[in-house]
Amino acid sequence: MPTGKYKVGSVSYHWKDTSRKELYTEDPDDFRQLMVQLWYPAKKDTKGKKMTYFADYNELKPLSTKIKFWKEYLYNNKETHSIIRATIAEDQGTFPVILFSHGLGSNRFFSTFQFEELASHGFIVASVQHTFFSNSGTLFADGTKLLKNISIPADYQEAGLLIRDIWSKDSSFVLDQIIKLHDMDPEGIFVNKIDKSNVGIMGHSFGGANAAYVLYADNRFKAGINLDGFPYGAEPISQGLKQPFMWMHTERLSLLEHSKEYLEQEIETAKRTGQSVERILSYPKEYRMRMNNILSNGGYDITIKNTNHNSFIDNLNPSNVTDQIKQNHLLINKYTVAFFNKYLKKQDNNILDKIDNNQIEIKIIEEK
Repeated sequence: MPTGKYKVGSVSYHWKDTSRKELYTEDPDDFRQLMVQLWYPAKKDTKGKKMTYFADYNELKPLSTKIKFWKEYLYNNKETHSIIRATIAEDQGTFPVILFSHGLGSNRFFSTFQFEELASHGFIVASVQHTFFSNSGTLFADGTKLLKNISIPADYQEAGLLIRDIWSKDSSFVLDQIIKLHDMDPEGIFVNKIDKSNVGIMGHSFGGANAAYVLYADNRFKAGINLDGFPYGAEPISQGLKQPFMWMHTERLSLLEHSKEYLEQEIETAKRTGQSVERILSYPKEYRMRMNNILSNGGYDITIKNTNHNSFIDNLNPSNVTDQIKQNHLLINKYTVAFFNKYLKKQDNNILDKIDNNQIEIKIIEEK
């Protein structure tokens, strides 16, 4: 249940970037197309139909073998807290905007626990579905269904080029379109409601790496969060970021650095699954160097204990809703909202400056 004062609305948009050719279709005349889901603060007395969780599930199910594997874990036909096309809240003029990039293989719905929470606290959240990078495929507004899940190259620098050349440009294009909604919105929701001066970005996993790159490449974005994503991308690493940045992650890196037993377990897992042992051994030093450089101008390094990589997305197994999962989501939301309140709304309640829970470790990185 979202904890903010607002109800939550949601609406989707289908946008085509005619300045970019689509690299992953056979037709050389295809342009890059994206589905984007927006969550936003809704008017208090608004009523309407609640959005179904992962609303595209039934349409995409025949397309993807992966989605069939998810079947028993998905909240199929479960209502969310979001009202479809709700009237936007009218108690203030404009609302700050936060873009979200999902991880590889994921989609624009799988962090709904964060989207609804942020919207309830007065943010407009735009979750971008990076076409051809989702196991579920993409259902467009015109009924077109596309599936081709592109994997990232093993080489760190080549993976960074994928962010530079595709993902970051998706994000900047989507911000262009959102800004246009301030003047003309075909849904009639966001006219005169977009705070164009206060825009942030966040992402999970590969999307978290994209968030850092977008901050480097597009100065319209004022703050960002990486949720447990390896920091791909050369430029933010070599130059650091000028905007406020938060790195929120599991204990895995620290355990690889300081626990011989944990490292040996990871090596055994790599051998058993055919992964590169050399990559496991080089990973901690490479990861730490990259993130330290990205945070060289200051920021937040937050470790959340008792989490794994997928603790930062929705719990996709409704039969296994533990107290620990609930606690993890509460903490992730608490610090995410506090960060964007501070840097997009200029509202600082000092949550980021203190630790009031033994599951959290906060390092405030001072500018060098």
